[in-house]
Amino acid sequence: MDILNKICQLSAGLFLLVSSICAEEIKQLDPQTEQLLEKLNTSFVPFRTVDVLELRKAQELLPSLAPLPGIKKIETITIPNSTIKLRIYFPEHKEPFLPVFLFIHGGGWCLGSLNEYDWFCQEISKKGECLVVSVDYRLAPEHPFPQPLEDCYLAAKWVQKHIHEYGGISKKIAIGGDSAGGNLTAATTLLARERKGPNFIYQVLICPALNYNFETFSYSQFSEGYFLTTEDTKFFWNTYLQRPENGLNPYASPLQALRLSGLPNACIVTAHFDPIRDDGIDYANRLLEEGVVATIQSYNSIHGFYAYPELDIASETVSFISEQLKISFTSP
Repeated sequence: MDILNKICQLSAGLFLLVSSICAEEIKQLDPQTEQLLEKLNTSFVPFRTVDVLELRKAQELLPSLAPLPGIKKIETITIPNSTIKLRIYFPEHKEPFLPVFLFIHGGGWCLGSLNEYDWFCQEISKKGECLVVSVDYRLAPEHPFPQPLEDCYLAAKWVQKHIHEYGGISKKIAIGGDSAGGNLTAATTLLARERKGPNFIYQVLICPALNYNFETFSYSQFSEGYFLTTEDTKFFWNTYLQRPENGLNPYASPLQALRLSGLPNACIVTAHFDPIRDDGIDYANRLLEEGVVATIQSYNSIHGFYAYPELDIASETVSFISEQLKISFTSP
């Protein structure tokens, strides 16, 4: 009977696996994303083939946006005794004090800027009815692991101590980021747990890179042709880590942490056609297994889709994240 039960369990598991694979295959790319991807595939130069410093110079030419409707003002400050800049977004709101969302931008740990994420941060501030503080951490390769992480942790400590001076509620701070910023977000929560603060009430991981491991199903399924490639991802990781052995450190690869219990409740957003998709799914499953409340939302798009305001799915994602933040801010 035991043998029969095991055979039945194995058969059921195989059925679920096959069903899952079939379900993966019938996913359809969002039509607007498909049009964007066609343009990207004909014009975009792979990240790994471009000099990082030259590409960064081009990104630095992006102008900052003036306050959009619903945003009262935007202020950029520098943390005293450091080079870390913070950009604070203030929504039009009657409340004298508002909850706070500390945002860590993506860009493979070596690219990305405050200006590049202006639209996203303004929309979150307006729709989430919160202050958004965007962190301009130092970038690799000049500042490899763990320096960007320590910058983000320093920013988090400063925000908790000083954000009340800007109308923020220091006991209602959520943290979040996309891609490499999602990695830094997860790692910052691990550091905060170990170092006994700051205390975050919520974390938002958007298409996060959480493990120095390229053997997942999504890495093989979407290795190329979907904007971010597996080879580009390896390039970004190696630029950040400098040495492969650093990838074993849980502060570089949060999925390799021995314990995830005691971390803030989480919202995890993934893009189905993204080589690092399974990092987010695996992290959500581990959080749930270890007693952390986690919500996961998948979109039929590509890595970084949320950064394109012309995509309806980007606005949909911003609205979803904002609603999750509002729920977390109002929870006891």
